[in-house]
Amino acid sequence: MNGPTMHLLDTNVISEARKAAKADPGVRRFFAQAKTTRSPLYLSAIALGEVRRGLELIRHRADESTEAYDRGARFACYRQLPTLEEYVLIDSRTRSVEVFRRHPEGWMLQQVPEEGRLTLDAIGFDCGLDAIYEDARFAAPTDRFA
Repeated sequence: MNGPTMHLLDTNVISEARKAAKADPGVRRFFAQAKTTRSPLYLSAIALGEVRRGLELIRHRADESTEAYDRGARFACYRQLPTLEEYVLIDSRTRSVEVFRRHPEGWMLQQVPEEGRLTLDAIGFDCGLDAIYEDARFAAPTDRFA
């Protein structure tokens, strides 16, 4: 077989990788090797569905105070982790995804375009926003100043 080996990731591997430095050493080695060899990493429809289901559960408890905490205190804590390369905020009220990426000069924000793709270089993840927001139903916008 020529070229890098492709890998199909299961949800438990994704969840373990989320722990960064505290992740299982074998999982950390796997991702380090996959990054070095540039091996393609894929998610199955089932794993993507499980991730989406998890996002749905989180979405039901999300509100403005949660968003403020995610952008403020939580992100401030995560920025202290030397191994964290990307921090993703997926809005549960509108179709909006933001990715903060670590650069030598500091953290840079990238807004994923409306019809774009969420790409996480650190773990070799790539997914269209259509798949992330499939079956999402958003509340009608309200006029706060009315």
